[in-house]
Amino acid sequence: MKKTVKIWLIVASALAAAGIIIFIGALSMTKFNFSNLLTSKQETNTHEISEEFNSISIRTSVAD
Repeated sequence: MKKTVKIWLIVASALAAAGIIIFIGALSMTKFNFSNLLTSKQETNTHEISEEFNSISIRTSVAD
């Protein structure tokens, strides 16, 4: 292999290793609980239907 290719492979390997170390560090800070990494809150609404129906029409609005 050429010297340039070897250097690029070493740099790529070092960056990949640094990424893995940062990922493991972030997981250890959250005690390996992936739900702590979520930035948005989700809400679930459940409605019981007491009448018979033939089709469903859903209107939603999405907010940040």
